Amino acid sequence: MVRLISWNMAQRKTAWRFLTSSDADIALVQEAREPSADVVGRLSIDAAAWHTGPYRAWRTAIVNISRRAEVQWLAAKLLPDAHAEELGVSRPGTLAAATITPPTGEPFIAVSVYAPWEQSRSLTGRGFIYADASVHRLISDLSVSFPKIPSGLDSHRKAESSHP
Repeated sequence: MVRLISWNMAQRKTAWRFLTSSDADIALVQEAREPSADVVGRLSIDAAAWHTGPYRAWRTAIVNISRRAEVQWLAAKLLPDAHAEELGVSRPGTLAAATITPPTGEPFIAVSVYAPWEQSRSLTGRGFIYADASVHRLISDLSVSFPKIPSGLDSHRKAESSHP
C-alpha cells in the first residue's frame, strides 16, 4: 500500500517541513515553492525548474517522502519540444507525472496538476479571474500524453458494449 497526500501548498515554504513529518509516502503538491536546503535532503523530488510559466515562482510536483515506494519521474517538456513517449505540457509547472512502484503490488502513474487562475483582459477595464482555460489545457495535455487506456482498466467499456 502507498499512502498519498495531495496538497495545494499555497506557496508556503514552511509546508515542506510538515511533509517531512507526515506518514505519507508520496505527495502530489501544487503551488509549491522550492524547498529550503535543510528539507531537500529528506525528500526526493524531480529536477524541474521551480516556476509556472514565466511569472510564478512555484509549480506542481510529485515528491517521494518516505522512499518506501520507487518513483520514476516523467520529465515534462513544452509541447513543441516533446517527442513521442514524452510528457508534453502547454505551460511549464502545471503538470507533473511519475510512475510509482509500491513495495508490493502493481506500478501506477500518478499525476499532479495545477490550473493557475487567468485574468481576463476586458475592454471595459473590469477583468475577472477564471481557471477554465487552464483546466482545458491540462486535460488536452494529458489526453495527448496518455491516449490509451492500459489493458485491464477498460473492462467496464467491454461490459457496456456487450449489452444490446
